[in-house]
Amino acid sequence: MDWDALLRTVDSRHGRISFFVNDTCAVRRSLELYGEWAENEIAFVGHFIPRGGTVLDVGAYIGTHTLAFARRVGSTGRVVAFEAQPFAFELLRRNIAANCLSNIEPRNAVVADSIGTVQISSIEIDRKGAFGSASVRSDLLPGEPGLRPGGQRETRRIVVPATTIDSLELTACALVKIDAEGTEDVVLRGARTTIARLQPVIYAECNSITDGLRCIEVLRSLNYEVRVHLADAFNRANFRDCAENIFGNAREAAVLGLPRAIADQAIPHRQGDLLVKVETADDLALALLNKPQYLSEILAAGAAARTGAAAWLEEMHRLGLSVRFPAFGRTITGSISRRIRSAIARIIRAGSRLIPR
Repeated sequence: MDWDALLRTVDSRHGRISFFVNDTCAVRRSLELYGEWAENEIAFVGHFIPRGGTVLDVGAYIGTHTLAFARRVGSTGRVVAFEAQPFAFELLRRNIAANCLSNIEPRNAVVADSIGTVQISSIEIDRKGAFGSASVRSDLLPGEPGLRPGGQRETRRIVVPATTIDSLELTACALVKIDAEGTEDVVLRGARTTIARLQPVIYAECNSITDGLRCIEVLRSLNYEVRVHLADAFNRANFRDCAENIFGNAREAAVLGLPRAIADQAIPHRQGDLLVKVETADDLALALLNKPQYLSEILAAGAAARTGAAAWLEEMHRLGLSVRFPAFGRTITGSISRRIRSAIARIIRAGSRLIPR
């Protein structure tokens, strides 16, 4: 395989980084245009990373967060970066080497709640695909749904190691960042002893109420306070000062787990971010309604929408609240969260109810 033909390299905010040219995920386009990916998220979690600290990057992919974390902890710190997909892991290693960072320990493994091996579907980097969206949930938990790598229909099955955070036997840990495409709760279950002993901050991707509630259940059992952090996907102050916004008003959401000792402290976050307390499933639902793409990516694709419960989504569309993304052949209209609030207020004032049209 000709790796050079399948990669492109750019200077980014956190160093020299290569990515797959066939990756259809937003990571590639963001690195090309802005020289960064998820910078608002990285800046937020940076508040929890001390110089000389230890950070775990679970679901490191090609290293966008890993490189940033390594520079944050400094030469006396430590970053352990896990990536399950061998091709992505190899590119992660190359990106680490290109930046001469000796404080990163890359590991090619699925992070789970038990040690062993697991058979997963490999990404095929010589074909178009959303490589960063591959899920191993159905491989770890047979019978549960999971996405094939990038939606690719025919992929090779490969065997990779499975490990746990507890098996690391860490003596320090400031932050655990988890982007594991629906297996965040499995990662947390394999880290119970570490979390109870070292009390790290947990930052776990949250795309749906189902995923979020599973994580929250584990965190609550460990006596953690829970927030949801929502950050704009587009960073106006991006590395390249590019004004073009390919994300529209999309936001990324994550469950933030805080040890009770620091839960009441003020947490710095940028203007435009939301940091909301979550005590119930309803709180989580309201938090995710502030993530515009939640309506189209999760609610509209669910069984309830397919079997007669799509009236509210249709009303949102009628009110001009449909979610589209201009960079990927679609359009976006309005400020979703602002316009949803306005629409709901109008509905309440009118005493109306939503009726299928």
